[in-house]
Amino acid sequence: MKRGKKLLINISIIALILWGIYYFGGYYVSKEQCIKETLRGLYAYETETIMEFEDFDRGITLLADLEKHTYSMVETKVKGFFYQAGNTMTGYSIKDDYAIDVFGMNVEKMGAAVFVYRNDESIAKVEVELENRDTVTLDEWNNDYAGYLQGESEFVKGAYRAYNANDELIAEIEW
Repeated sequence: MKRGKKLLINISIIALILWGIYYFGGYYVSKEQCIKETLRGLYAYETETIMEFEDFDRGITLLADLEKHTYSMVETKVKGFFYQAGNTMTGYSIKDDYAIDVFGMNVEKMGAAVFVYRNDESIAKVEVELENRDTVTLDEWNNDYAGYLQGESEFVKGAYRAYNANDELIAEIEW
């Protein structure tokens, strides 16, 4: 009976340790560490945090490599006081065919985060006219990036018009 009891206790301890590793695997105490380890695990080299959007227990962070003109987007989820990575898009190159490049990521329960990169430094603002008749003006740039949160469950297409400081139209993109 003693052997059976010892065996049961040892199996319970091993099961508890394995459950702890399973449960806490991929969980981080710091959001920055969560993002860093996620990008490292996916062989992404974007380290410059450009901007982030947060909504309740979710967040989207845009990171860039300013020299290589690449970007990554990482979703983080808050579970208690731990952070866990969600959807991640890494290593995308900025398209320099047009004056602006528009890209984004849709996150469950949060909506769509849309980012604009200006290839032309003379662009002062971008006006977005969405199909649902909402209008957004992007005029706060961080390392040539600007962004907004749509808040819809799906992407809403729209016309992105780039203007210079004199309100002259430089480019227009449908995205």
